[in-house]
Amino acid sequence: MNSRERRELRGYIGSGVVFLFVILLLIFLSYVEIPQTNNDTFKLITGALVATIGAAIYVFIGKDPNELVELQRKNDSLETRVEQLVGQKDAYENLIIKMQDDTIDRLLLNKALEHDDKS
Repeated sequence: MNSRERRELRGYIGSGVVFLFVILLLIFLSYVEIPQTNNDTFKLITGALVATIGAAIYVFIGKDPNELVELQRKNDSLETRVEQLVGQKDAYENLIIKMQDDTIDRLLLNKALEHDDKS
């Protein structure tokens, strides 16, 4: 198992754990009444937990913001390279066409000279 597969497996397990934790929290809240004295504190902690779930899942599934920036940079560099290669290919095509035209002109000139020599 390579590192990418391990990272994906870790991401699935981590996402499952976070999802299970949220479901258990919802089940807990449906059966247990929070005392009025701790209600505000519990709401604050629960709100913070819910707010961080997205970031936690993002980290657990192996998404790294730096990796995304690096991949975008690599993609841009590859696009630039493709544009350069297309330009080089066009230049080679033009060169081959020019060589073919020159060769045809020389052959026609040689044939014309041979014809003139015979006459």
